[in-house]
Amino acid sequence: MLTASALRLRPIVMTVVSTILGAVPLVLASGAGSEARAAIGTVIIAGLAMASVLMLVVTPVLYDLLARFTKPRGVFERLIVRELGRGRGKAV
Repeated sequence: MLTASALRLRPIVMTVVSTILGAVPLVLASGAGSEARAAIGTVIIAGLAMASVLMLVVTPVLYDLLARFTKPRGVFERLIVRELGRGRGKAV
């Protein structure tokens, strides 16, 4: 997981930064219709920035915090096998 995270971080950040920089001219434009373009550019920049923070920081932190309350799948499989064995009079 750590290796995959390190490999995917750079392309994700590069894509987000290039898209945000591509929207900067919309915000800085002047002339006819510049108010509408500035609003669109602001939404693009703010949306990508917030989505990136949520995706790269908040989601992994919440996943790590919630994972502490779960058990590996094998634990439940062993419990089921043990209970099925007890019903037949065997101890597994």
